[in-house]
Amino acid sequence: ASFLGPVDSFYAEAAETSAFLSRMQSVVIDDAAAFPIVALLDRKQSLVPIRWYLEGVDRGEFLPDAILVTNPETAIGLRDRLNLALPTLWEKGVPGYRLVLERPGWRVYRRAKGVVTGV
Repeated sequence: ASFLGPVDSFYAEAAETSAFLSRMQSVVIDDAAAFPIVALLDRKQSLVPIRWYLEGVDRGEFLPDAILVTNPETAIGLRDRLNLALPTLWEKGVPGYRLVLERPGWRVYRRAKGVVTGV
């Protein structure tokens, strides 16, 4: 039996999310805001720097497989660089992506099939 309660739940959810993201070829994530997920990822080479993502979308050149964003109503989410750059990401997502995984602390949006260029 565990004595940590919610802490165990948080890390179990982080492990589940990391396993899900490890199947993706490219994932945009604020590594500082979602460090437990990054630490548990099997494929760290799939991480895409936020700056590359934002610049690529602006030019219509790059769309990652998935975007992970932290809850902006949390202390960590307030500092998440994706939330700062895209303030409606948590609530509305981004065009061409659909919500595929939701946890209290984060959401994962995955690129819809057939979407191949930036918005």
